[in-house]
Amino acid sequence: MFGFPSSYEQLCASLPCFTLGEPRASKRGIDEPAPVVEMGFATYAGDRYGTLNQDWCIACQIGAGPDAAYVGLVLDGHGLMGERCAEVCGTALLDHLKFALHSCSDDDVKVVLQSAFRCAHLAGLDLYKELPSDYTYPRGMSMEETYRIAKRDGVPVAVDSYGDAQLVEFGTTCTVAVIRNKQMWVAHVGDSMAVRGRESLGGIFEGVLLTSCHNGCNPVEVERIQRHHASISSITDDGYVSVDAGQWRGTQLAVTRALSHQLLLQAGVVPEPEVFHHVLDSHDCMLIIASDGVWDSVRPGEAVKVAAEKAYDGARHAAQELVEHAFQFSKAQHPTRGHDNTTAIVFLY
Repeated sequence: MFGFPSSYEQLCASLPCFTLGEPRASKRGIDEPAPVVEMGFATYAGDRYGTLNQDWCIACQIGAGPDAAYVGLVLDGHGLMGERCAEVCGTALLDHLKFALHSCSDDDVKVVLQSAFRCAHLAGLDLYKELPSDYTYPRGMSMEETYRIAKRDGVPVAVDSYGDAQLVEFGTTCTVAVIRNKQMWVAHVGDSMAVRGRESLGGIFEGVLLTSCHNGCNPVEVERIQRHHASISSITDDGYVSVDAGQWRGTQLAVTRALSHQLLLQAGVVPEPEVFHHVLDSHDCMLIIASDGVWDSVRPGEAVKVAAEKAYDGARHAAQELVEHAFQFSKAQHPTRGHDNTTAIVFLY
């Protein structure tokens, strides 16, 4: 096994360097294992929240040689300061992976991911200790409002220009992929998702969904909330977690798992990730991890086909094409609703 540093400063001082993926290799033979050779990402603020983009992402290579790990993170923050939460949690999670992955065996990757999520969750909770005096949300829109941050009964609140207060409660979804030694691990909380791209002998592409949405439409999550948190919260007809007791009764959230919730943790919004493991084979051609801005508009199989059309231009172009496709589809279907923050990472094999 491996040891962890006793402080965040020691962790940062011990981090190995990392590099981005190499240019894409030529098409492999059908019996040749699938290595990861390129990664790229794209993110777009959309127009629902003005200029504010609460998504955060990164794709990088950790280590070198046969044990190199290819890592991608997509986080989708929510609530006041959600964008800061996504950035802090993502940075802490990546720092932990950079420290731990280069010294662990494949059998330990799941444990490393679980501990990285705990580290990220705690880093996000630290934001509550030093809140700003004011916060503007959403930015760049006519409905932009600057809130004064204060405390009422020991709980942080955001007070608008009319004196009305709302709970300061932020968090973030998180989907992480680690690919190493022809194996793939995906860990996630929330409603961002990972899709495995497969290509058959006939050149037919398909998308295999690897993750499940953690929300009130997921029967497993509903059962968990009802079994352990029924005295505090419930699931609404449209799948939200709703606080039913206490001062902040009526507070709702669209996901049942997320990082760095403080009060909603008591209502069942937990940071523990689901972790999945898969072995790559010759039919694997790509992996896509993306925020709900993509998946609200694009089905898994369609996403793989869109990315595949740009694959030979590189992973970054494939990710950009997917994000643009999702935005244009959403704009056509819902011209007045506004489009969500949209982010995608594409791994090409």
